[in-house]
Amino acid sequence: MNPLPKPVELDAKLRILSPQPGDRFVSLNEQAVIHARSNQQGPVYWFLNGQLVGTEPQIRLTAAPGDYELRCCGKGREYDEVRFQITQ
Repeated sequence: MNPLPKPVELDAKLRILSPQPGDRFVSLNEQAVIHARSNQQGPVYWFLNGQLVGTEPQIRLTAAPGDYELRCCGKGREYDEVRFQITQ
């Protein structure tokens, strides 16, 4: 019997590990750097407000202040999404 839960990195279901839902970032010079990460090893598709921004399990985004929806899509129809905000 294992008392510890399985790490989310090993979860079979596609998940966004970072950023977390509701995260708030502060911009510097009207830009913020977001490090997005999924629990998948293979290629995934990242969409920021509906625009394709990357295909690796981990990506680096630069964005201006505003409200954002980040979606990560994997094989088939599986996906995960989070909403976050960048403030000035």
